[in-house]
Amino acid sequence: MSPSDLSTLFVTCSKEFLKDIAYEAQGITFLIDEIDVLGDKVDLASFLKAATEKFRLDSYFSVNFIISGVSGTATKLIIQHPSSERLFEHINIPRMTSDEIMTLVDAALADTGVTITSDAKKRIARLSNEFPHPAHLIGYHAFRINSDGIIEENDLNKAIRFITTSVRRQHFESKFDNINPGLQTKIVRCMAATPSETVNIPYLRNTIMQSELDIVKALGFLIDKTEVIEKSGKEQYRFRDPLFKVYLRILFRINL
Repeated sequence: MSPSDLSTLFVTCSKEFLKDIAYEAQGITFLIDEIDVLGDKVDLASFLKAATEKFRLDSYFSVNFIISGVSGTATKLIIQHPSSERLFEHINIPRMTSDEIMTLVDAALADTGVTITSDAKKRIARLSNEFPHPAHLIGYHAFRINSDGIIEENDLNKAIRFITTSVRRQHFESKFDNINPGLQTKIVRCMAATPSETVNIPYLRNTIMQSELDIVKALGFLIDKTEVIEKSGKEQYRFRDPLFKVYLRILFRINL
């Protein structure tokens, strides 16, 4: 279906919903979560613009959308449809701290009868990159795999391998396909092979044996275009998703 046809159906269904509850609601708020995981071919911006206009034309002024995603989501929407910039007010939510991520894990395990070791909990916090979604994903599969009521490092290893080779394999393959062969691939392979969380340009220059200018250009592409790398401090770079680093180690058969 085209975004326009889909929006027409969506508005019609929304009106039926209001009618079913005898118009008791003062309005409707639709939350569309994790839109960053949608494929590039999903024209969400055009759908939202068309749906919003149809609601307005029919005098449904109390209909709102909350669009949730990671940093860079708004830019993608604007690229899909420039006028979408006028539809939304941006609300930046700071990343969670490691302590908050670990509190999240404790809350999820409360009353389940399952506990988690301190080291395993800290590792989930590190792998989450200060986002709640990876913590939920890793924690869920570690909980599912666990058999003795205590989530330990071994449970995490099994969960992480299952996520990278099954649950998110297609997503990671798509990310890797967007990386140009040559220097960009050399950079991500080098970063995957290092035990440290971050690397700097001198390290990449000495390891890959390429000019600093070429490395800076390649890093810029990996940050802005593929979004697999992010700058984490002064001249420090790391993977945006630590699980992608695990995927690359499996792909390149890197054993540490």
